[in-house]
Amino acid sequence: DVAINQHAMKAQAKGLRLVSTIEAGLPETMLGDAHRLRELLGHLIANAIKFTRAGSVELRAFLDRRTTGAEWIIAQVKDTGIGIPPDKLDGIFDSFRQAESGLSRAYPGLGLGLALASKLTSLMNGEISVESTAGAGSTFTVRLPLRRPAENPAVPAHPESMPAILAVEDNPVGLTVLRHSLGRYKVRVDCATSGQAALEAAASHRYDLVLMDLQMPEMDGLTATLAMRKLPGYESVPIIALTANFSDEIRERCRQCGMQAFLSKPVEASELWAVVSRNLKPGG
Repeated sequence: DVAINQHAMKAQAKGLRLVSTIEAGLPETMLGDAHRLRELLGHLIANAIKFTRAGSVELRAFLDRRTTGAEWIIAQVKDTGIGIPPDKLDGIFDSFRQAESGLSRAYPGLGLGLALASKLTSLMNGEISVESTAGAGSTFTVRLPLRRPAENPAVPAHPESMPAILAVEDNPVGLTVLRHSLGRYKVRVDCATSGQAALEAAASHRYDLVLMDLQMPEMDGLTATLAMRKLPGYESVPIIALTANFSDEIRERCRQCGMQAFLSKPVEASELWAVVSRNLKPGG
């Protein structure tokens, strides 16, 4: 549901139906990397929306009942978009590969999202595949090993109970640095690659702290911060500026927008955690 909610506004803006179907028989609780799974599904949903002009995008999850012994969960993202020509399918998960010549001008960034989805699937010991018909749509299928919790487990701190941080940065490398730097601490990090995506994420989930890049296309960090402050529950959530411009004017504009602190890019891991830990509210 989080992956769907984060892209609901984009789908609505294009007039697309965005739906999710969880089939009966899927366990309510499974063991795994929830953050990686959300990120993986997010890449596939974003890709489907980008390449669908009309119709729908559907996320479907169910158990793989064809195998015996180990259990597997299947997640499918199906769209009614432009589809992929047969001769392009073999390289669709290669970094920066475009579906057809000239497509990058109308739909930038195809290859990166699918390449990341493939890498995330591998990290979770899963498999990813695609079936597509040019002009009729595509179905991306992810197959992941399912682990059920023990009947009487020693319950560790659940990721959902950890402080939740939203990292907003349009550079994928910068996002990776932020996520990995914070990964050693007991916090949960979600990512957004634009000001609009940050607002969509914040509208669907209450974060305890936001890391906001200032220089982003379409909607910059200052504009996104002003809009976020108007969302219910975000009147006083700490928002920390990420910027390479540390002038007095920028500092003052950040304060006027309601930002609590500043971090200079490139961000040093030790300085990042010092500022984050100082601004996270106790029990946050």
